[in-house]
Amino acid sequence: MPPTSSPTPAAEVMTAVSAAPWWGVPVIAGGFLILGAVLGFLLNRLQDNRRAKREHEQRWYDHIRDLSGRAVATTREYAHRVYSIDEAEGGQDDDDDGDNLTLRFATAYEVFDRLQNLAGELSIAAPKDVNDAMEKILSAAHDLRVAFYRGELAHDSSAAISTAGNKFIEVVRQYLRVDDVRPVGSKPRIPRPDRPRS
Repeated sequence: MPPTSSPTPAAEVMTAVSAAPWWGVPVIAGGFLILGAVLGFLLNRLQDNRRAKREHEQRWYDHIRDLSGRAVATTREYAHRVYSIDEAEGGQDDDDDGDNLTLRFATAYEVFDRLQNLAGELSIAAPKDVNDAMEKILSAAHDLRVAFYRGELAHDSSAAISTAGNKFIEVVRQYLRVDDVRPVGSKPRIPRPDRPRS
């Protein structure tokens, strides 16, 4: 009698593979589905948080830029008002009753008050270096006011407020990361020889 053939090892392996439970494939697919959903949620949340942080910083930068621009304009207006009072006093006629001069004083006081209010708003929103530069403007504006009342208004007074204003602009530009970079493709400005450099 011929011997009966026994199953080959390949047939045993195929039988072992087919013996996997029927629910194994759906469980593995479901696990990957849940893992993908959790990973997608976490990545979207991370991206949304970064976007919200960037928008929040941009709002603060815009607010500080707005306050700083108004502070610079108010500083220049204040210096102009004080010098217009000085010019008006120097050329005042004897028959003038002084109403125009009183109005100019009141206007200069209002501008100084606005400057102080802007400094207060900046002190809440801006970092220390910007606030320090704003304090130098206020100090120079106060010194200009005192020099005017003492009758000592001179070039030094205006130079101090101008220097403080320029330093403030420089500090704000550094904080806002504003570079003096030319746009791509633009040519450098060459000063004309007939005009002095400023």
